[in-house]
Amino acid sequence: MITTAVNVPIVVATNSEQLHAPEVDWAAAYSEQQLNRCINTLIQDLPAHVSNILIDSELQQLKQQQIADKYKLSLPAVKSRIKRGREQLKTKLQACCNFTFAAQGMDAECKNQCGCSADS
Repeated sequence: MITTAVNVPIVVATNSEQLHAPEVDWAAAYSEQQLNRCINTLIQDLPAHVSNILIDSELQQLKQQQIADKYKLSLPAVKSRIKRGREQLKTKLQACCNFTFAAQGMDAECKNQCGCSADS
């Protein structure tokens, strides 16, 4: 099984197998893809000293000590920049997207105010 960038499973069948496509909630997959595009755009808009650390921490999943070593910073400085970056990202994301929470999970609707529209 192959997983796409928006975590939609794709089943690959061999010659003797029948292909049974799983039911996919395309609206939810598009919504997640749009949210990911918004997050990436908004992180890039943060100051470089914050965005680089946030990318390493949140997207690359590096440990905070690894980030500190990479940028030759103290661990408290890295933690502070991650916290500051998350706060700045949250503010920008709330201005750009509408969020609703339900038993099925989170639903996000992008207002395309951050330059992250599907057309860009």
